Amino acid sequence: MKISSRVLLFSLTLASASNAAVIDVLDDLSNFGTPHFSSLNLLPGGEMSFISEAASEDRVVSWMRDGSVRLGLDTESLVTVVPTGQVNAGEWGLWAVYFDGNAFNDEVNLLGFTSSTATVSFDVKAFAPASADSYFLHFRVKEAAGDGFTFTEIRAVPEPGTAFLAGLALFPLLRRNRRPA
Repeated sequence: MKISSRVLLFSLTLASASNAAVIDVLDDLSNFGTPHFSSLNLLPGGEMSFISEAASEDRVVSWMRDGSVRLGLDTESLVTVVPTGQVNAGEWGLWAVYFDGNAFNDEVNLLGFTSSTATVSFDVKAFAPASADSYFLHFRVKEAAGDGFTFTEIRAVPEPGTAFLAGLALFPLLRRNRRPA
C-alpha cells in the first residue's frame, strides 16, 4: 500500500501538535513541583487536593511538564483548570510565571483568589511580556491552615490558531503536487 506524501505530512503535523499538549487528569502528581507551606494529595474519584499548612506564609505549588520543564508560549498557551470544591473555607488563585530563555521575566496574576468551582480558561500568551517564551503556573491557596481546594484536571494545549497556521504552511506543498505534468 502506497501512502501519499500529503497524508504522511499531515499525520506528522498532527502528531507534533498533539505532543505539545499537556493534559493532566491528576491521577498522579508528576506535573507538580514541591509544594511550599502546603500539601498535595490524590483523592478517590480522580481528584487532587491542595491544602494550606501555614496561615501566614505564601502557600504555593508550581505546575509544569513533568514538574520541572516550563511550557512553551508558542505550543502550550491555552490553559484550562477544572476546580471541584472547597476544603473548609479555602480559596485558590492562579499566576503565570514567565521566562525569557532561562531568565525570570515576570509573574502575572491570571485569577485572583476565588471559591468558585467554575472551569476557567486563559490564553496565557495574552498576559505575557513581549520577550517571554515560556512559563509555568503557580497555584496558591489562602486562608487558615487546613483550608484548600480540590481539582480534577489541568490542561495546557496549543491555541486553536496554531493548528490553522500549521495547515496553512502545508498548503503550498499540497498545491505543488497537484500541478499538471
